[in-house]
Amino acid sequence: MARYYRALIVPEENHDRGLIEMLKERGDVDIYQREMFNRRENTTTAALGWQTTTKTRPMMLETFATAIREAGKGQIGVGYEVRCPWIIGQMENFGTKPNGKLEALVGHDDDVMSVSIGFQNIDQATPWFEDQRSSWIPPEMRGSGGRVDVGGQWS
Repeated sequence: MARYYRALIVPEENHDRGLIEMLKERGDVDIYQREMFNRRENTTTAALGWQTTTKTRPMMLETFATAIREAGKGQIGVGYEVRCPWIIGQMENFGTKPNGKLEALVGHDDDVMSVSIGFQNIDQATPWFEDQRSSWIPPEMRGSGGRVDVGGQWS
């Protein structure tokens, strides 16, 4: 995805096992950068990868849950509709544990977390446009802007 569509890669930094370093070595991918404030030096520096913390975890999960609720209202272009059966399965087993942490009650929650991180960064996403080749467009429609003259009517 990163190579062919110039997509932003948002690896989770918390449990990184060398993925960020491997991506940096490639040099042809766009890796998510977050700002870190250094209190001692009073400077801001860039760090690679998403960091899931006690602050960012509830924020991203609530943002994602709100988007799912908004999608159910039927407005076009609002919210997010989950169609992946694996993510839906993990969402069905997702909740608050007795220690207060939002996570999988049974099984894994990796897909829920990854789609939540992705949705949190959707504003930085690379727009994708399907290539339009003239061979796909019928000859009578080429150059017409999608309108075809059919006996005095436009369709």
